[in-house]
Amino acid sequence: MNDYQTIINSLIAHYDIKSDTGRKKAYNACYEYAEKELDDSIDFNYFMKLAGKQTSQAPVMRNPLRLVHSDGTEKVHLEYNNESGPCLTANTSGLAYLAKALALLSESKLRGDHIHFNYREFPLAEQSYPLTVYYEEDEWFRDQVQNETADQQTLEENPENQIDPKQIKAFMITGQIPPDLFLTPYVIYPVRTVEKLEDQDTWSKTIKEDGRKMYCFEFLNDEGAITSLGLDLDDREVIFFTAEHLIHIEGTV
Repeated sequence: MNDYQTIINSLIAHYDIKSDTGRKKAYNACYEYAEKELDDSIDFNYFMKLAGKQTSQAPVMRNPLRLVHSDGTEKVHLEYNNESGPCLTANTSGLAYLAKALALLSESKLRGDHIHFNYREFPLAEQSYPLTVYYEEDEWFRDQVQNETADQQTLEENPENQIDPKQIKAFMITGQIPPDLFLTPYVIYPVRTVEKLEDQDTWSKTIKEDGRKMYCFEFLNDEGAITSLGLDLDDREVIFFTAEHLIHIEGTV
């Protein structure tokens, strides 16, 4: 394995990294090296991360998917079902493509390195959800278990949201949203109707098995279309607004 830190030290040795200009020039020298020597390597992001840290610059990162060979026949589709969760479907060449992409990512030396399968971009089908796959070491998974335990303790310690669903006039989602809903995070959406979620044909953002605080909200999405969405009143990624709240928020009523 190349000693990238030694290479970086050699590249930046001629620059004054105590000055902003010197750090930028040193970083650019590293970038030029990476473009020439690592353009077709999974190590590109790892090298640039080291160079960015050494020169106090935000590193340029590339999607490793560009290194995966394709013949153009690959088809991949990701959807989400409320009952079974995420479902990934691909044709023969699509499965081979995914295997090559994951095998490539497994060779990365950079924790947090990731591959983006972007919405409406090859190899994803037209109505597929986007997908991002990350590489992390075992320590990350141990941390997840600890965080889940802490979150559960917090839920047990904090009371449930006591808001009256009949008083909800708008909502805002702060987490990730499926692209086909045409919603934007941190945007307030006025509500047309609110009713208990029973068997309505709508996408639901479930956070727990107990559905007693799930309600169906009808509103206009970003395209002006009437849309319905199932939300849990205790979802911490959703902020609900009453009329009193909205009085203090300009432009929502």
